[in-house]
Amino acid sequence: MNGVEAVLTGPVNGTMSCQPNPPVSSVVCDWPAAAVVSGTYSLQVSAPGYETTTVQVEVATPPPGLCGCSFDSIQPSTVSISFCRLPFCRPGPADGSVD
Repeated sequence: MNGVEAVLTGPVNGTMSCQPNPPVSSVVCDWPAAAVVSGTYSLQVSAPGYETTTVQVEVATPPPGLCGCSFDSIQPSTVSISFCRLPFCRPGPADGSVD
C-alpha cells in the first residue's frame, strides 16, 4: 500500500513517515522528526482510495530501565482504514493498517 499519510496533532505536531510493510497489507510509520512527548494525540490516517480515519492515541515515554534504555509507546498501535465506497465516504490523499 502506497501513499499513506499519518498526521499527529497534540503536544507534538507532525506528519509521520510511512512505508509499506510486505508481505502483508500493512504500513509502518515512524515518529516525526521531533522529540517524543507523552500525552494525548489525534492521529489522522489517509491514503488514496481509502476513507480518512481519525483516532485518539496515547503516547507514553517511561523512564529508562536498568539498562539505561527506554521504549516509547503509542496506544492503540494499529489503525485500520477502509476502502472508500463513493458516494458514501470522503477519500483520503487500499483495507490496510498502520503500525
